[in-house]
Amino acid sequence: MTYERCSDGIHRPATQVQHRNEEYDQSGFSILWAMQDQHFWYRGRHRFLLAALDRTLPHETAPWTGVDLGGGVGGWIRYLADRRADLFRTLALADSSESALRMAGAALPPLVDRYQIDLMNLGWQNQWDCAFLLDVIEHLPDDVQAMREATQALKPGGICS
Repeated sequence: MTYERCSDGIHRPATQVQHRNEEYDQSGFSILWAMQDQHFWYRGRHRFLLAALDRTLPHETAPWTGVDLGGGVGGWIRYLADRRADLFRTLALADSSESALRMAGAALPPLVDRYQIDLMNLGWQNQWDCAFLLDVIEHLPDDVQAMREATQALKPGGICS
């Protein structure tokens, strides 16, 4: 699948993406935005994930490519870009919500691309070294299909967390 970068900086596929609002109401994104910097749970989770990433990805093979699938307003990818940008050639935030991607655009560093995606049909093959699906699977109609799509998007030897 081909994604085209639009004038607002968001990469979109040729087919329209539908956000599953019944599973993740977009009105909650402003709350999520505030929580990801301030709430103890997110701060702890981000530190834990960063330490796990440091142990898992071999630094000698950097720079890597990474994508946060279903990453909402971008708290994790922003945290990662702020602390390990030197290890990544490409970082991306991917979500079905155009609203979340727009909101994230104001706070993400220039190296982070934004993609509007459907996790049931990513269309990526061997594109990413690591893919993150954090607090996402439980909101999807078919978790197995989403994992298939994420796995296909990984380069050989890539990791998914």
